[in-house]
Amino acid sequence: MYLHIGQNITRLTGEIVGVFDLDNASHGKDTRRLLNRAERDHQLTVIGDDLPRTFVLLEDGNAYLTPISPGTIAKRITTQEVSQWN
Repeated sequence: MYLHIGQNITRLTGEIVGVFDLDNASHGKDTRRLLNRAERDHQLTVIGDDLPRTFVLLEDGNAYLTPISPGTIAKRITTQEVSQWN
């Protein structure tokens, strides 16, 4: 299943390692290091012009900063999983 993460960008849900609240996660040293490395390696994509609220990490090391709330993204994943089994 595909997950819309903003600005017409979709990713396979199976590729997603995690969905993180940027306000809470960005305080951690490891998270800042991960995002800095992704930016340095050209694996960080900022989606849209609004203030990012969430970062989505993929298994290939790519990361996306999106203005969509982490709760909305989590709800989209959950809704897709439930509809897949019905």
